[in-house]
Formats: sequence, C-alpha cells, structure tokens
Amino acid sequence: MFLYLPSPTPVGCHPMTPPPGTFGATECNLDGAFAPLGNVLMAFDLFILAPIALLLVAAGMFALVTAKGPLPHVITRALPRELDTSRDHRLQGLSLTLGGFSALIWTLVIRQLILEPSSPPPPHPNLENAAASAIALMFFVAGVLVSLAARQRDHRTSEVLNGWQQIAKFFRD
Repeated sequence: MFLYLPSPTPVGCHPMTPPPGTFGATECNLDGAFAPLGNVLMAFDLFILAPIALLLVAAGMFALVTAKGPLPHVITRALPRELDTSRDHRLQGLSLTLGGFSALIWTLVIRQLILEPSSPPPPHPNLENAAASAIALMFFVAGVLVSLAARQRDHRTSEVLNGWQQIAKFFRD
C-alpha cells in the first residue's frame, strides 16, 4: 500500500519552491530509520483517527443543538439504558464533542511527533507538544465527567440514575 522510495532531499520538513503565481507549500520527507512506520501511522491518523474524531464532534454538536441522540430510536431502544431527558441528551452531546476535540488534538500531536523525528534527545523540551497533550487530556477528562453527569433510564427496571450512581450501585451489589 505504501511504497518506501528514498528521495534525494534531506530528512525533515522543507519549504517547496512554488511555480510563479502560486502559493508556497511545505514538503515533509521521512527518509529516516522509521520512515515506513511513519507513513503507516500518518495514514492511520489521516484516514481513521481524524474521521472518527470529526464524526464524534459532528454527532455531539447535533445532540447539543437538537437535544436528541445521534443514534436512531430503534438502536437506542435495543440498548439496556437510554438517556432520560433533553438535558441529558445535551450533556451527552457535550461529552461527545469534548471527546472528539480530544481525539483531534491527539491526532495532531502524534503527527507532529512523527514528522519531526529526532534520534538524540533535544536540548530543550518540546513545550508545544506537551501543552497540546495536556489540553487533549483535559478535554478527555472533562468529557468523561460530563458523561457521568447524564442520567439514564434502565429499560428493565425504569430506574433513573446518573453515571456516578450507576458506579456506586455496581460496587454495592
């Protein structure tokens, strides 16, 4: 699927010389030791992780705006629990949106780490990647906490509990 052909340009990202009348671009060359793995990981990011993250963001925004779940009602009824009120649908939508943003940020961080490989340790830490990772982690944790606040109705017992109460019930029983 991905052919590895070494190119004459040095390893790393370089500005391309554009033809007259066009905009400039950057070409990234992965001729390092892990270039085939880098190509596969970049394709995985681009064709799998990024579309899933965008789908999560879109589904979350839909739930935030309409106060309806992104899944069809037939599928929702087949699940053991469903969200109770429109407020809970909006909370779940916010959780999906935060999770999608977290996945998008992680995808960008991973791509940045692949495009700038360095065999010796850098003389200074890469604070941009560390800050982006911390922001992605905060989005993920916020999404989980918001999701646990949403109340769900059990189809068998008609009991309405939020995520924290469901966890407590699991450990009590």
